Amino acid sequence: MILITGSNGLLGQKLVKHLIKNNIPFIATSKGKNRNPDCSNNFYHSLDICLQEEIENVFSSFHPTHIIHTAAMTNVDECEEFPLECKKLNIDYKTSIKKIEQQLNISKNKSRDCNILLKKLKEENTNLALEPNYLKQQLEKIEDTKNKETEE
Repeated sequence: MILITGSNGLLGQKLVKHLIKNNIPFIATSKGKNRNPDCSNNFYHSLDICLQEEIENVFSSFHPTHIIHTAAMTNVDECEEFPLECKKLNIDYKTSIKKIEQQLNISKNKSRDCNILLKKLKEENTNLALEPNYLKQQLEKIEDTKNKETEE
């Protein structure tokens, strides 16, 4: 199952729509209520990634195998007005996520795989709406590569 953080944001909404269309299991998370019109509340869970307890609850309830992290404070004016909150959300959350990965033995590679995939999407300027199977194919390629490396 893929965990999406920041599912109420622009990129998060596009990813959720793509995952629904391609029947890829996921749990969408964002702070507060679900504001994504494409995402049923059955696939949504409120998550403040700055709160360790909430992260632990999501990981233990849904057992994600991959993480696509799109949560961020992106409003420049808010970041300048609230620099500590910006740092906490955009940088410090990583410590909490790493602790949970270690506790639940989630491969660091799997959470990074999705970041690599998103970077490739950006580099290739891939439009998820135009290539609906791209994300699924790339995740499968990454998984196949990992399996081959393990066998060797």
